[in-house]
Amino acid sequence: MGNIKAETPDELKDKSVTLPELATNRKHLVSQDLMIIYQNIRSLSHKTDEILNTLESNPPHLICFTEHHLKSYQLDNIYFFHNYQLGAEFCRKRYKNDGVCIFIHEYFQFCNINVYKFCKEKYFVACVIKLYLSCCAIGIVSIYRSPSRNFEYFLDKLDCLLNFVKGNSMELTFCGDFNINFFK
Repeated sequence: MGNIKAETPDELKDKSVTLPELATNRKHLVSQDLMIIYQNIRSLSHKTDEILNTLESNPPHLICFTEHHLKSYQLDNIYFFHNYQLGAEFCRKRYKNDGVCIFIHEYFQFCNINVYKFCKEKYFVACVIKLYLSCCAIGIVSIYRSPSRNFEYFLDKLDCLLNFVKGNSMELTFCGDFNINFFK
């Protein structure tokens, strides 16, 4: 990861675009209208042009990434998603790569639900936000499971996370890479 650096807003001016206005009238927005883009990005810093091209034509309300490969300070310094803010994240501290995050359009009210205690690097990582709509509150979960790690451990941590989050009185939407062959 030696080639990743925390860039300043001036350095990122050429990379940034202003996305078209979203339909964000919360009075009429219901959970069925919510647009979420999920991507296992495998290094967000190397895919900015690709992501910006995707978002430019049809900007979502939320953007969820797995395997962003960034540290917390690098995610905090992302300037190329205008009108979006980092809602929640998990970044590895001891190892490189992986990580999950959720960006949310600045128009929306939300809170970060801290699920850090359920995460274990290389085994189970997740982040959660509670999004407030006029009709309800919705939990958005971004989750990643390393393919070579213990599946039973993953299920146990997922169960713990679900039991914890269900106490927040909300429906859940999951975005993520479970690395599971459902045919076996």
